Amino acid sequence: MIKKWLESKIYSKRTNNILNHFTLQISDAHIDRRYRIERSKHFNKIWKVSLVICVIYFIRHIILKTTDPKENYN
Repeated sequence: MIKKWLESKIYSKRTNNILNHFTLQISDAHIDRRYRIERSKHFNKIWKVSLVICVIYFIRHIILKTTDPKENYN
């Protein structure tokens, strides 16, 4: 009982009942739209870097496999 009361007080102070931190259900349409825009901006920042890292690792893997003296891929 005390835990529920405490959680409700903390929840109402942090979010003013607009954002549910546990399930990320946003009831305000403007905040929901801004949240989705910020998520897309974050994704746009990291996808190129992730792709470059993956390609570099793939090239490294290919080079190591082709130069391995124990394996014969010819």
